[in-house]
Amino acid sequence: MRSGDIDWLKGLLKQYDEDGSALWLYTQALIAYRENGISNGTAEELARKAWKANNHVPAVLAGIKNARPSTNGYVMMGGEDEAAHYVVEWGFDWQTTPGAVDWLMTVVDDMASSRTAERFLH
Repeated sequence: MRSGDIDWLKGLLKQYDEDGSALWLYTQALIAYRENGISNGTAEELARKAWKANNHVPAVLAGIKNARPSTNGYVMMGGEDEAAHYVVEWGFDWQTTPGAVDWLMTVVDDMASSRTAERFLH
C-alpha cells in the first residue's frame, strides 16, 4: 500500500480471498474505505468480518489497548499477538488514512453493542 500500487495489492488479496486472517480482512476493509469512504457497504461488511476474525485490532489501532506481541515467533489467530503484528505492519496505513480508525471503531462499537443486546434477549 505504501508503494502506491493498490491494484497489485488488490490482486494479491483477491488471489488469496479465502484467507480469513486479520491481516487480509482488515487490509481489504481499509482499501474499500479508502476507495469509497463511509458510504461503502462493502467496507463495513469487511470490517465486520475482520472484527470477527480478531476483535483486538481496532482497539490497538486506536491506542485504547496495548497488545502483547508474540514471544515465540508464532501468532495465534484471533489473539492479541496477531493484533500486535497487524498493527506493526499496517498501523501506519490506517493512521494516515483520514477518518479510517474512527470509522472502524464506530463499526465495531455497533457490533459489540448488538452482541451485548443479543445476550440479554436470550
